[in-house]
Amino acid sequence: MHEEQTHREEHHLVPYAVYGWVWIALVACTTLTVAAKYADLQHLAIFAALLIATVKAGLVLLYFMHVRFEKPVVASHAEWCSRLTVDGTVRGGVTLTALACSRLHAAQAS
Repeated sequence: MHEEQTHREEHHLVPYAVYGWVWIALVACTTLTVAAKYADLQHLAIFAALLIATVKAGLVLLYFMHVRFEKPVVASHAEWCSRLTVDGTVRGGVTLTALACSRLHAAQAS
């Protein structure tokens, strides 16, 4: 049993301190999300929340799902997916911001 446990510990890729720092970063991102909701960002609040959520998802994907330490093929596929997610988030945020601005403009005009 002791050999099996030692064998498992030798193959642990990420130092436990890294998990602690990633957890602190996730908590900080959550705090930023809550602060963005209460800040007077108006139509940019949605974009900020989506951007922060993308960063949080990237941290979880890279560290807790160990994609950062995978073989290059898996890592490049994950990188492609994360770029696609970021692109979708930015496009969605821009679209939502444009819709919010147009509705605000229409409400002020009437």
